[in-house]
This record gives sequence, C-alpha cells and structure tokens, in this order.
Amino acid sequence: MTTAPPDSAERLAAVIGAPGFLTPWLDRFYDDRDAALVLSAAEGPLRPHTSAGAPGARPAELERAWRRGILDRVPRGENGGRNAGLDSTLDAVDVAYRPADLHTRLEYWAMFEGWKDVPDDIRSRLCDWEVAHYIQSVRDHVMHVRVSGHPPQDEVRYDYVLLDEAAAILHRAGHIYLWPCDCRTMVGACAKPQMVCLRFENDRGLGWEISTERAVEVTRAANRAGLVQTAELPPGDGPLSGGAICNCCADCCFPQQASRALNAGRTWPQGHYLATIGDTCSLCGRCVRRCPFEAITMPLHTEAERELPLVEPALCRGCGVCSTGCPEEAIVMVPLDR
Repeated sequence: MTTAPPDSAERLAAVIGAPGFLTPWLDRFYDDRDAALVLSAAEGPLRPHTSAGAPGARPAELERAWRRGILDRVPRGENGGRNAGLDSTLDAVDVAYRPADLHTRLEYWAMFEGWKDVPDDIRSRLCDWEVAHYIQSVRDHVMHVRVSGHPPQDEVRYDYVLLDEAAAILHRAGHIYLWPCDCRTMVGACAKPQMVCLRFENDRGLGWEISTERAVEVTRAANRAGLVQTAELPPGDGPLSGGAICNCCADCCFPQQASRALNAGRTWPQGHYLATIGDTCSLCGRCVRRCPFEAITMPLHTEAERELPLVEPALCRGCGVCSTGCPEEAIVMVPLDR
C-alpha cells in the first residue's frame, strides 16, 4: 500500500465527513499513511494479511489505526467478516476494517494525541462543530424523556446521582477503566480535573483498568473539586459490563451543553433530588460557590431576621455537590417523590 498522494486532502475530507474549514489541517489528524488506509478502506473493507506480498495491510498496522479512531471494525456478519466485531478481544487477522468518521477520530485524537496542535480559532470552530453534532445525536432521546419522564425502552439512562449512589454503581461494574474527560479536553472552559471518566467497557483498548476502590477514590476527589456525578447506564439492575460514571462540570461537558440547548433542565440528565437547607446552616456561602447551576443564592440579611440561603427548585439538579461541601452538614438531599 502506498502513501497518500498530496492532492488527497479533499478526498479524505469527503470520506470522513470533515467540515470544509478543517481540510487544510487534516495532516494534523492523519499522516500520509493514515490517509492512505482511509482512502483504501473507502473502496472496500480492508483485511489484514500475514505474509509478505499478500493483498491487504499488516494486522498490527490496521489494529493501530483502529485503536486511534482512524478505522472502524466491520460489525460481525457484515461484508463476510467471519469474526468481525467491535470489542477489543478479537483476533485481528479475522476482522475487516472500514473508515471511521471524523467524529470518532476526533475523540481519540483530542484525548491522547494532538488537541493543541491546531490554531486556537480552528480548535474553537471544531469544538463547536462537535458539540452541535452531539446535540443533534441526542435530540430525539432527550425529547422523549421530556415528554414521557423516562428514556425509551432498552435505551441508556442518564441521571444525576449522589456521591454514595455513584460508589454503589461502581461496585456493580465488572471492570472499570479510567479515561480522560473528552468534553473537558476539547472545550477547556474550566481548570477542573480531566482524568476522571470511569467507563465500564474499554473502547479500543485505550483506558487504564483500575480497581473499584481506586475508582471510588477518583469519584470522591472529583466531588471535592466540585464536579457533578452522572451515571450513564444500560437498562437493568444487575452487574454492569457497559456504561459509565462521569464526573461533569457545567461549562465543558457535552451533555450539560445539550441540556441547555434543548431546554431540558433537570429532565435530562434526570435529577431525582432537591437540596434542602436546614437551620444548622452557618451562612458561610460555600454552597453558593459550589453549586454548578447557580441554584442557590444568599439572602439579604437584616439585624432583625436571619434568613437561610434560597434554593431555586427549577435550577437545582439534585446533584448533591452543595451537600457534600457543607461544613455544617446542613443540606439534605430530599427525593423528589417526597
């Protein structure tokens, strides 16, 4: 297989669905060899060869391109792939590969390769393009939840969870893999921790498997830093082999941006609690500073009256970040069904 010719950028952009403004910068995402693999795979699924001179490409080369989001594996049964699937445990010799779109490549490139290797204005436009794509991809799901109050049958749930609930979910996971937060890596609107995504399946074999105890520590540290815990879980209450616990901010995270754009509020991700402030409050104001959604305000005090901070129910997501940060333990998370 030869390297891609110099005039291949436009063809590559068309195959991967790149926006026009990015075409001059595609060499930052795909070197000549990467581009040649994508263009060859666009003509028909690529299959690995194991001996010199055989048609196709070397298994290790195709696997590396797959791990980096340059190629996708052809799903089992498609195009005659005998054992072709999407998990990372398959024998590379038995699979076929096709081009991955730029959305797939972008996620892995941003987290592990060269996110800062393009000018700031290009990076900003690319981030806006990716966020818009994400919002469109979840629109129907979010609208269903807004109308019905629950996700479509057999689809993933996305909920705000309290810190102890997140720990209980982590104990249900068969495997836990630590990943960088792709949203915070791309958007970069805050300085909160990035190595905080806890996935229960290891997409393309790039995550770091960690123990349940370590995952709980990561989650508790993220909460102390002011990050919100959300659970993205498949249906059912049994052991988990898919899904994730995410530690989110209100500024960078794609789901939070989608929630605002789609006017979903606490409906998606779904909130299940309301913060309630008790009389032991010392009026320190820490809950106001910690709330990512500006749902808590301090009262105007007079000498004659001592008022507690005010929680705006329409803005409160029930995430519990105010409660875990309260030095007086004055904030109780009350279930909405009460």
